[in-house]
Amino acid sequence: MHRFHGVRSPRQIMILFVGTTFVLLAGLGWFGSRLFQRDRAVEVQRIRDQLESATDLISAEMRQNLADVEEQLTRLSLVPVSTVEDTVLEYSKDLGEDALIVVFTPESVRAYPSQRLLYYPALSTPEAPGARAFTTGEVLEFRAADFGRAIAYFQQLARAYDQDDNPIRAGALLRLARNQRKAGRFDAALETYQELAAMGSVSVGEWPAELVARRARCDLLEQQGRDAELSVEARKLNADLDRSRWRLTRSAYMHFTAEVRKWLPDNGVSLGESSGATPVALSLTVGVDALWERWQRERRTLSVLRGRSSLMSHERSVFLLWRGTLDQLVALVAGPSFLEQRVVAPLQGLLERLEVGVVLADGEGTTLVSHHTTTGSKAQNVVRTMSETRLPWTLRVMSTDPEAALEQVATRGRLLFAGLGLLALMAVTGSYFSARAMSREIEIARLQSDFVSAVSHEFRTPLTSLRQFTDLLADGRVSTDAERSRCYAALRRGTQRLTRLVENVLDFGRMEAHLHGFIVEPLRVKDWVERVISEFQQEVQESGYHVEFAWSGPHDVSIQADETALERALWNLLDNAVKYSPGFKTIWVEGAVEESTLILRVRDRGVGVPANEQREIFRKFVRGSVPTGNAVNGTGLGLALVDQIVEAHGGKVRIESRVGEGSTFSLILPAQR
Repeated sequence: MHRFHGVRSPRQIMILFVGTTFVLLAGLGWFGSRLFQRDRAVEVQRIRDQLESATDLISAEMRQNLADVEEQLTRLSLVPVSTVEDTVLEYSKDLGEDALIVVFTPESVRAYPSQRLLYYPALSTPEAPGARAFTTGEVLEFRAADFGRAIAYFQQLARAYDQDDNPIRAGALLRLARNQRKAGRFDAALETYQELAAMGSVSVGEWPAELVARRARCDLLEQQGRDAELSVEARKLNADLDRSRWRLTRSAYMHFTAEVRKWLPDNGVSLGESSGATPVALSLTVGVDALWERWQRERRTLSVLRGRSSLMSHERSVFLLWRGTLDQLVALVAGPSFLEQRVVAPLQGLLERLEVGVVLADGEGTTLVSHHTTTGSKAQNVVRTMSETRLPWTLRVMSTDPEAALEQVATRGRLLFAGLGLLALMAVTGSYFSARAMSREIEIARLQSDFVSAVSHEFRTPLTSLRQFTDLLADGRVSTDAERSRCYAALRRGTQRLTRLVENVLDFGRMEAHLHGFIVEPLRVKDWVERVISEFQQEVQESGYHVEFAWSGPHDVSIQADETALERALWNLLDNAVKYSPGFKTIWVEGAVEESTLILRVRDRGVGVPANEQREIFRKFVRGSVPTGNAVNGTGLGLALVDQIVEAHGGKVRIESRVGEGSTFSLILPAQR
């Protein structure tokens, strides 16, 4: 038959259809993507223009707020030294929790509120009491080592100056306690130190009497091994040091904190790591220290001092703002909370109206204030540097609701891509089912072609044998009766083989069409299996194969079955065992009855079946793919026929196989006694 090559095959048409569909979808998708990107770019640019305008407005408002703070500080710096304290105290009430005002003069440093400053960069030296008042007692203590008379002298001296603010009394009590310790009167010394501590901030040398006395009490408690009392005293003293109870210089603060913290359980901590000294107080103190050093440098060369800066201390940013002259400097030392309160918070209404948030950062990029922002937001933002805003911080402005700003673009994009997705889904689904149907048809055509070839080959082998023996008999070349018997036997086996092949094909066709009618009768299993094995043995004995049979159930077990159909199923399993066991000539058949169930196993030591093919080989026209070294004849219907016959008898077929070790096929059928 002539084939017209102008008509494409169904497979080519399918490929052309799928290719055309995907090209169209790709073009539509590219066009939609470009349209969406352009729409988004326009919207993003509009949002950025709005943010740029908002940033200009916000930076101007911040400059004004900062200018108001600077104006207040300027007015404070013009107040005379004699009256500045009252004015600064009133102003400091509204500073918040992380800011203070510090006033520098050549003679003193004053902070408002004072409890936020851990130590002072400089303090005026208190006037020392006359040392001659203590000379007699010290001669008795150090030269004569007469501690008893020294104690009596200092007790009398302390009573003579009984005012609580008298430095001579404080000096006498300190020396009295020292001599009591030397004399072994420890409890008396502790009481004297307690009396000295009650004098508060009266100076003993350079330091407050209370601080000196409480530190000495801790030292004495340690000396006596009174650890519980020492721990309580040391913790209280450490807390008071960190709360700025006394006006101390940096060196004095460092000295006393080091002394006290060696008595605490966590005595390995460094400055600022204890529980009392907060990062706020530490950072403010460092800021005041830096301002003092700057003022000391600049007052030598400048007559009017003003400026602003920031620094990092203990992971906190400190903002410094100062105004003053050679004789007096008034400065604001503030943390992030003050900046948010005075510079950013007044813009709350403006920020809500513009729907933006702001972030202030220092020169190193560390965030100082984050106000009205969304955590984790990926919105557009506009950054203005210090030089651009004329502020001491970098300003970043961002949208508070970036998703809402792009909601219209996103909605249009979702509709566009939903339509594209629907078209793509329809195309892919149609292509998938079309390709699947086409592949199935091609596979069926291939299997049918293989089946025809296999059946033709299966028929050719016995037909060739029949023709040869028939020619021998017809030509009279068989001279003896024994040779003629062998020829007749060979003709009989070939005829039986052809009959089985034809019956297999016909039975399979009838079963596929559900037209096969089984004649079910009682069948004694053991006798039936022995007969089938005997007949099969006669056919394969010339090839050297041997079938061994083992029965482990009752001899009278029977089943309801179509003997002819079930015989064909067992014969097919035996035939497969022989075909796929070229190197091992023994086949085993085992019969057993387990809980009213008959199990017939056909086992070989052949090539085996891969795990991924153990389900497929029961389909029609499908044959195993394991190579055996020689071509294996077959139609691909044997196992499919076995499966259908056993299933029609209410049973099932099970396979256990490993490549290279052989296979076991089990027929599982309901039994009866």
